[in-house]
Amino acid sequence: MESSKNTAVSIAVPFKGLYFSDYRLYLFSAGLIAMDVAVPWWTHQFGVAGAALLPMQFFVLLAGLMFGWRAGLFIGLISPVASYLLSGMPLMALLPQITIESLTYGFTAGLLRERLNLGSFKSLALSMLCGRLMLLAAVTVIYWSRSIPLPLTIPVVAGMLPTVISPLSYVAAAVLMGLPGILAQLALIPFAARAADRWLQKV
Repeated sequence: MESSKNTAVSIAVPFKGLYFSDYRLYLFSAGLIAMDVAVPWWTHQFGVAGAALLPMQFFVLLAGLMFGWRAGLFIGLISPVASYLLSGMPLMALLPQITIESLTYGFTAGLLRERLNLGSFKSLALSMLCGRLMLLAAVTVIYWSRSIPLPLTIPVVAGMLPTVISPLSYVAAAVLMGLPGILAQLALIPFAARAADRWLQKV
């Protein structure tokens, strides 16, 4: 009898995301959107490049893993626009592609957790890949038949690139510049998401 109880306790509880009808989705989203605006602005005040630490991506990915694809999509869509309106970042020229990339992160991370019930780390890694593939697609469409002008490239690596670059080179430069943030996301987000998931299932 005791062993059967232990077996029942050890069974993993399927992940459940928040629905649009759940007030908690909007409550938690407001907090994460506020963080998505405040943290990038704060890092810029100390001269830290947002393109290196990727603070906005951090909270969007976390939202998808914590609350499901609806929250990930909602926060991924609203955060870049809110950040631009309140702080002027990202630049208007970069806003469309960053918004598309951002909502892909949140939506994919939440979908993989909620529909396929993948673990936090697998969902995170796959959504990071999908977001960059979507960024490549967005940049290719935006700059169809012409190269991306140098002012829109990542500042730190711009000196290593020619006057104009291709969409693939742009995404490769963004990944290179963002390696510190990517590593931080892989190291920290799964633990934060699992802790939040255990708490959320009790709320």
